[in-house]
Amino acid sequence: MDIKTCPICLDEIEPGMITKKLSCNCKQEYHFACFKQMVYKHGNFFIKCPMCRIKNTNVDYPTEDPKENILLMLHTALSKNIKCNHKTKTGNKCKLKPIMLNYGCCHVHNSEILPKENYELFSKWLYHILQTNYKWISILYLLDFGKKIIIHKLNDNKVYGIESILNHLYTYINIQDEINIINKHYMEGIYDYFKLEKPCQKWLRYCLDNRTII
Repeated sequence: MDIKTCPICLDEIEPGMITKKLSCNCKQEYHFACFKQMVYKHGNFFIKCPMCRIKNTNVDYPTEDPKENILLMLHTALSKNIKCNHKTKTGNKCKLKPIMLNYGCCHVHNSEILPKENYELFSKWLYHILQTNYKWISILYLLDFGKKIIIHKLNDNKVYGIESILNHLYTYINIQDEINIINKHYMEGIYDYFKLEKPCQKWLRYCLDNRTII
């Protein structure tokens, strides 16, 4: 029996592993985690095949489970037994598990948690944003903004698509010149405009410096 290996890490692709095939004719199969690292480095899904250098256009979801699709594109530590990055009132490290898309925090140290019923909408937003050619800092802002719009503006039990998030974004983009935003990344002002809490700067800096998403 032939043993499949990932062309990136050269490790074996074991049965049942989630993998990615690019759109080129090479038909190589990659560990999804290795594909994700290429996406992080390049900034979107349209990476060049390491073998033939043709750009990938396959942006399909890896699974049918929205939560799994989100986790697969986040820092791998979130799938492991790590702890919340905060300390308790007594100065000890928090022993609770961090929640995905929650700045590395548990539900106690940050309660602004994406509801389970919105996983599908956010997974679509995440995979949409990773098809853009924005700078990494803009991608981080947009992911955080999308989460908060879902939580605070789209919470009336209706069925929404990503166009509802985009509507809020485009509204702001088209009025920002009128509200005198000076010396800020353009996404910072959007939080003030929609009365949303700005992202944790520690999270933003970590994700920016390490080219990742938590």
